[in-house]
Amino acid sequence: MAIYHFSVKAISRADGRSAIAAAAYRSGEKLIDQKQQKEQDYTRKTGVEFKKIYAPDNAKAELLDRQSLWNIVEKVENRKNSVLAREFEIAFPQELNAEQRQQLLDDLCKKIVERHNVIVDAVIHAPHTRGGSDERNYHAHILFTSRQLDKDTGEFSKNKFRDFNKEKSSETVAAWRKDFADLANHYLEKNNFDARIDHRSYADRGIDLEATWHEGSAVTAMKRKYEREQLKPVEERNPKIIMPIIALENNAIKARNAEKQQILKGLEQEIVLSKKVLDGLKQLERTQKAKDQHEAEIRATKQAHTATEAKTHTELPKPQENRLERKSAQSSPIVQDTSISDKKIAVRLFETKVHALAEKIHHQELENLKQKMGEYMELSKNLLNQIETHKQNKPFNPFKIKAWTKELDDLVHKHDNGIKAQYDNLKTDYQRIKNLGVTHEHWKKADAQMYQLDKNAYQKIKAFEIELNERNSVTSIKKSLEQDNDKGR
Repeated sequence: MAIYHFSVKAISRADGRSAIAAAAYRSGEKLIDQKQQKEQDYTRKTGVEFKKIYAPDNAKAELLDRQSLWNIVEKVENRKNSVLAREFEIAFPQELNAEQRQQLLDDLCKKIVERHNVIVDAVIHAPHTRGGSDERNYHAHILFTSRQLDKDTGEFSKNKFRDFNKEKSSETVAAWRKDFADLANHYLEKNNFDARIDHRSYADRGIDLEATWHEGSAVTAMKRKYEREQLKPVEERNPKIIMPIIALENNAIKARNAEKQQILKGLEQEIVLSKKVLDGLKQLERTQKAKDQHEAEIRATKQAHTATEAKTHTELPKPQENRLERKSAQSSPIVQDTSISDKKIAVRLFETKVHALAEKIHHQELENLKQKMGEYMELSKNLLNQIETHKQNKPFNPFKIKAWTKELDDLVHKHDNGIKAQYDNLKTDYQRIKNLGVTHEHWKKADAQMYQLDKNAYQKIKAFEIELNERNSVTSIKKSLEQDNDKGR
């Protein structure tokens, strides 16, 4: 089955990133950073299946060479917080072969050049199966300049294009996500594959499943390192090498999705509030209103007769009433005239609504915690990327090693004892609340909300409950007395 993946990243100097290092890593080449006088050598990297630079027709020759291209970019983008390049990371449908992947990439990169008039440096990576990657994980890194070319000179323009700025970013990315899905589906159809991909989220498609978090290269590297560590004997394992929280959460999301998919198979047979029950509740409410109105008319008529007959009739002594009858006499006409079976139905419907509302409150409580956990996962992901970048920029000067090591330790400490600790606390709360399920506190909140929604209806239902409880109590006492009498005989 084809799986969709399309992410957008920025290569920014503010994050300590280097366009030359990024291009060298992705292409598996050795590039010299002329500004920093630093060699970025990734020639030992394996898995580079295909690489190519795409550019507008009028581009200068030096911009078509990877070494000179990204050195010129580093020179042109001279601010300390410059965005040096942007990157599309895409996953190819597993059904496509090497030739079809290259054709798809060609079409996509030519569209990028045509739409934004930029230079594109694209590389296809094969999966690192020895390192634990899925053998289907053929993907491409598409780096492109953040500055367009001048149509007259063929050099970088003085002004950047603004399609990926905050004001337009969402719209631009959404369009590219759709374009890539359409292009991939075109190649699947063209090559007679039934599979299709969809760029929309689960929520937009109406699917009640959770999306996993994109792990990225830093998290993936840490996950593989942890997995390799677990292959060692227990006494030889380094306890400081842990599974990243994003990877742990993704495993939990996959497990929850699998559980949901099992439940969904029988969901049609399980209805929390059926249409029949809701219709019954509405009908009961209409009946009660009609009875209430009718009773008011009867009371008015009786009062008129009583005033006339009081002059000629004396009040007869009332027979003795039992406690249940006295209670009923004090209740409202709707309570008196509603049959016991209707009262039982009304109480059951009320309890059903309270239960559904309590479950909703419990679900919202879990969703709020999940949102907070997601925020900490993003913080963790960003900090892990920062840690990996810091590791790659280890200084050659031995006098700077101590400061570099301290900064690395501080970043790791901030992640493990700050962000991860907060995330773990939230996860503990989430699991505790989830395992407890709907509690008495949720019922109390739901009951209070029902009272606020319709105070009159709430009071009537409570009157029904009191009467039914008293009837049950009287019935229980009578049965007990009868049993005692039977024993006496």
